[in-house]
Amino acid sequence: MEQQLLVAKSENSRLNAQLTEMVKIHETEMAKERLETEKYRMRFERLTEDHSKLSKLNAELEEKLLTAVESLQTEKALLLDELNTLKKKFAEAEKRIKDLTVECETYKKDCRVAAELLHADPSQFLPINVGNSSSTSCFWLHFAHNFLSNLVKFDCMKRKLVIFSHRPHLNSASSDDPLLPTPAHYLLPTTFPPIALYSSEPLNPPPRDNKGDLQLTVLKRNDPILEI
Repeated sequence: MEQQLLVAKSENSRLNAQLTEMVKIHETEMAKERLETEKYRMRFERLTEDHSKLSKLNAELEEKLLTAVESLQTEKALLLDELNTLKKKFAEAEKRIKDLTVECETYKKDCRVAAELLHADPSQFLPINVGNSSSTSCFWLHFAHNFLSNLVKFDCMKRKLVIFSHRPHLNSASSDDPLLPTPAHYLLPTTFPPIALYSSEPLNPPPRDNKGDLQLTVLKRNDPILEI
């Protein structure tokens, strides 16, 4: 019995030693697992914090993007409105240019008539009224001559004033000299009364008296014409 008891005690000691070693091993492994768990917990916390920051930044960027899109849409609408306005103004300007072109052609025709009136002899006008034909033609000839003379003087004076205002360093004595030649092209109003007729033959020529005082003929094509 004693021998069996000794064997049991030795076996018990051996088992206790094995158990102690196993406890140490498990405690070591548990410590490692705790360290790994702590490491993963800290990493998870960092990832969670980064995710919250990124979510906040994403929300701010999305808000800025929506604001930029709204601003661009508003600007696009304004540009489209301005483009439509400019198209309307362009169409009006084209219409105005066409009207001015037609008006310019009318002025040119009137200027040719005025030039022929200035170069024609009063006896070559057809009378508006046969009773006072000579006085009427002379009156309009004098009117055309005075109108063109005043127009030339006014244009020359205006050109001199414009050039003088751009050249302040010049002497006042130099203003007496002509700065520009007299312009060669002028426009007359369409209300100027043309009474000369273009025809190679006279229309309803008045009868001549015995003394031959009144000689009314029509202005011919080959007469000299002043270019306006």
